Amino acid sequence: LDRCDTCNVRRENQFAGRTSLASGTAFATISTAIVNSDSLIQATFQVNTTTASGVAFAAMGVNSIVSGVSFTFGSVDGVGRAPGGVIMWEIRRTS
Repeated sequence: LDRCDTCNVRRENQFAGRTSLASGTAFATISTAIVNSDSLIQATFQVNTTTASGVAFAAMGVNSIVSGVSFTFGSVDGVGRAPGGVIMWEIRRTS
């Protein structure tokens, strides 16, 4: 099993990507066979533009997982907002 040169993690134990979340859309579905109910999913959200001072952007998170198929990521309250952005995510197996 080879190792990632820069991350010191076995390659089969990680998967990462970037997925767009369109403006006004609450969730994005990310299809990957590596995700399971015991996966650790780390994600960040990069907003396309800045928001006005004093305006908080909604909390984002993983909303559901279908083991071996996909997971959804988006606003925790299920409300789509503008502007959209980019979800940067990484999956690590925990077992």
